[in-house]
Amino acid sequence: MKFYLFFLFCFFIFYSHTFANKKCEGNCVNGWGILYSVHGVDGSLIKYYEGNWKNGKKEKTGTFFYWNGQKAYEGDWKNDKVDGQGVFYHWNGNKKYQGRWKNGQENGNGIAYDEDENKIYEGEWINGERHGYGITYYKNGTKMAVGRTVPSDFDYNFKGKFYYPNGEVIKGEWKIKTQSISWETPKRDKQTLKEAYQMVNACLDTFKKLESIKIYVNDSMQGLTPDSIKLSKEENCNYRIETNIKLSHGKNEVILVADTPSEKIISLQPLYIDFNKKYVASEFRTALIIGNGGYKNSPLRNSVNDANTMAEELKDLDFEVIVHTNSNKKEMLYAIKNFEEKLKAKGGVGLFYYSGHGVQINGLNYLIPTQTDIKTEIDLELESVELSRVIAAMKQATNRLNILILDACRNNPYLTSYRSVRQGLSMINPSSGMYIAYATAPGAVADDGKGENGLFTSELIKAIKIPGLAIEQVFKVVRKNVIEKSNYRQVPWDNSSIIGEFYFNKP
Repeated sequence: MKFYLFFLFCFFIFYSHTFANKKCEGNCVNGWGILYSVHGVDGSLIKYYEGNWKNGKKEKTGTFFYWNGQKAYEGDWKNDKVDGQGVFYHWNGNKKYQGRWKNGQENGNGIAYDEDENKIYEGEWINGERHGYGITYYKNGTKMAVGRTVPSDFDYNFKGKFYYPNGEVIKGEWKIKTQSISWETPKRDKQTLKEAYQMVNACLDTFKKLESIKIYVNDSMQGLTPDSIKLSKEENCNYRIETNIKLSHGKNEVILVADTPSEKIISLQPLYIDFNKKYVASEFRTALIIGNGGYKNSPLRNSVNDANTMAEELKDLDFEVIVHTNSNKKEMLYAIKNFEEKLKAKGGVGLFYYSGHGVQINGLNYLIPTQTDIKTEIDLELESVELSRVIAAMKQATNRLNILILDACRNNPYLTSYRSVRQGLSMINPSSGMYIAYATAPGAVADDGKGENGLFTSELIKAIKIPGLAIEQVFKVVRKNVIEKSNYRQVPWDNSSIIGEFYFNKP
């Protein structure tokens, strides 16, 4: 806590320099008054202190404020220092410390809180440090340690009962360290996995020999294999811990506790992972996403954005996603082949999404790669990828359901050059178990969008997140919204031969 008092002292100094001139309302010498600081740049008044004064110094009760108007301290004062009973606040308005003060420091009984106002310590203090009998808490409010504490740098020497997160209790003497464990993965809190497992990675900074490392998920201890703990030569990372943990439905709190002969090392900030079983599919889901926008002639502003956004959304809905952007023909064909092999191996649901230029030539649909040199109508056929290749790959995989989403009906740069080329894409008759969705009606043109995504894709990513919508309902919602927002200039189209049910986001 001394660090925060030092910070408050520095803040007083900052105030005195930045707001050198002060203005009083009331009696700021002997009585009650409000002292304002006058900003040295714009002349604005900032409330500095409100309360009682004696001989020009803060006395009895009063409130000191941060520069943003938020309370910093509220309580008793003596001779211009906090002294007596008072509350010290975080910048966000939550309590940091509530209890007794003496001569500007925590002295006596008091409670310390984290930024979310969770109680982390309740007990005796001396000169701004936890010192004496007290109770230390985990972030979730359960007891960590009950006994006598003596400060030692940023750690504490402790004698008493130590409570592991699962309720196991031991007695003894240790140094409790809370600054020596850092979580490195996962980077995202929201997990949508096929199984409720997540790889976590942490660094442990101690030179002491380890007796044990225990990991707790929602207060339940999970086992660590010997190869989960490895010596490391990285700076501030003497041990690296990597392990798979099993998650429960809802919010998961992950705590790491390491034991040495003389230390209890606890992860001060738990790792929180949200897991929602409704996102977990009962079958595999595989998606190939291709977004081409970097064309030499007629580049598309949003195609790559559309592809990347769709990929992220589908990952959250439990799809294994393969993403390719600004791909040439060879890369596109390789991606389609890889997609086919994954569908054959895993089955389930396959989804192909394409955003970019597409044309129909003599009734056949072609997807146009980037890095092409198209000068003739024959070049257009030779250097493009026929859409039938994707459909053939899906057929040969013999998986249950395939979804084809085509946002490829943009303004056609080849329309006026070659007589066999037609506007938009032609209608495709879906094979059994296939759902085909077009950004607009066959032969029509879709809007590339004015924001970060095209109109069709921006509405699609909203609709697929709605729980309990069957695939047919998803595209009805998309069609309705696109028609309204385009004032009937763009009408999404779909064609289906599926029999079973499919939900992007299960009920």
